[in-house]
Amino acid sequence: MTHISAPRPRSDPQEIDRLITKAKAAKLLSVSTRTLDRLCSRGLIDKLYVGGSVRFRLSDVLGIVQHGA
Repeated sequence: MTHISAPRPRSDPQEIDRLITKAKAAKLLSVSTRTLDRLCSRGLIDKLYVGGSVRFRLSDVLGIVQHGA
């Protein structure tokens, strides 16, 4: 079982712009990774490629949590 710690306050911009994995982003949004793929294809969240791996900005994920998709 993976433990997800609460995000730090917004006063730490380096933490908010941190990149997270697809699995962690899906867990924070309480959706499946497939639903996260659908959000990407609709342009509701941007995915970034680091090497061959997909990553998401924590700030983008938190924006969806706060304001909805």
